[in-house]
Amino acid sequence: MSKWLLLLFFTMFIIGTDSFLIAPLLPTLQAEFDVATDISGWMVGAYALGYAVFAVIAGPLSDGWDRKKVLVYGMLGFAVTTALCGLATGFWSMFAFRFLAGVSAAFCGPQVWAIAGQLSQPKHVVRSMGVVTAGLGVSQVLGVPIGSALAAISWPVPFFVIGGAALFLAVLQVVSLPGMPPTALTGGARETARRSALRITMGYYRTVLRDSRSRWAFSGYFAFQLGNYAGMAFMGTWLTERFGFGVTEVGYAVLFAGIGNLIGSMSSSEMVKCFGSGRLLITVLVVMAFLYGGIAFSPQAWIAEAAYGLIFMLAGLMIPLMIGRLTGLHEGMRGTLSSLTSAVMYASATVGSWIAGVLYVRLDGYAAVGAFVALSYITAMGIFVVSGVMAGGASSNVLSRKVSKASLKEFR
Repeated sequence: MSKWLLLLFFTMFIIGTDSFLIAPLLPTLQAEFDVATDISGWMVGAYALGYAVFAVIAGPLSDGWDRKKVLVYGMLGFAVTTALCGLATGFWSMFAFRFLAGVSAAFCGPQVWAIAGQLSQPKHVVRSMGVVTAGLGVSQVLGVPIGSALAAISWPVPFFVIGGAALFLAVLQVVSLPGMPPTALTGGARETARRSALRITMGYYRTVLRDSRSRWAFSGYFAFQLGNYAGMAFMGTWLTERFGFGVTEVGYAVLFAGIGNLIGSMSSSEMVKCFGSGRLLITVLVVMAFLYGGIAFSPQAWIAEAAYGLIFMLAGLMIPLMIGRLTGLHEGMRGTLSSLTSAVMYASATVGSWIAGVLYVRLDGYAAVGAFVALSYITAMGIFVVSGVMAGGASSNVLSRKVSKASLKEFR
């Protein structure tokens, strides 16, 4: 494996670990900061909010800059803001630092994908993307339990360790990655090129959102991820209250769920070949809705952990399928669609964690959260079935012509 590809793998590993870190720490932070349960979910959602707000604009803006510099500066910001989380003295300082960490990650993530494609030979692009994707999957399997184990020493420790690791990676990026300027242009010409790229990309966003099929597809994806993040946000809190789990035990539960997710992701393409995307979608979402609807009534911890493992495995089957369909809706716009997919995912994380907090406190604890998650999955299934987006990934010829004309007009 190339040194630069291994570096990108660990970059995504660190970003992925940080994005999932708060969930198992939530009961500890809630007690530390004396925060109400319904408000505590925002410590999960703050990172997602920062990422969602800036993911849409970070990609287009960075197209006019040196990708190496954007990645390095983004990682430096990520390292500082993550370490500052360990110095938080209350809810609002933690919220602010988590939000800024999400903003920094929004500038790093797109660069990793772009650099992997830019530095790879054409025949190795798919393999390189697979390695980078594996960094996120492994972060959930190993990174979160490691963070939970460090938190057993003291809750700020994982933030300091991740911040230090991010700083070390930034140094390696400076040494190992070549400069990747967007063009040979300099000065005013480069500034004009960057503004043109931003206008064109914003035009792509407008075109996509005007297409009814795209709106339905992204609405379904939002509903699906809304359920995922609502269920995950208070997973640690519920396991702690229901079964007396500590931080380490919650970490092991997340590890088991992460292994299920990794297995599902690796099996997704084969399952689609066996059952077809439409049939698989309906079956998986119904099963996931059933499991979440009943998980709060688990009489023993191992039953709940097994249910989480199965749920995360099924989610792993669905996510690659959905992302593949969404990013393939309109040929020639994969970059725009990828940014929009990321923004929708993190927006759903923000809203989902907030709704879960309200339901957990004001209604019947995790049973209400489970019912909401089940409803989200059924809603997502209905939207996908009605829109027909899972029936095929072909793009709209009419829309493609509109995009081409818009692009020419902007360049002129």
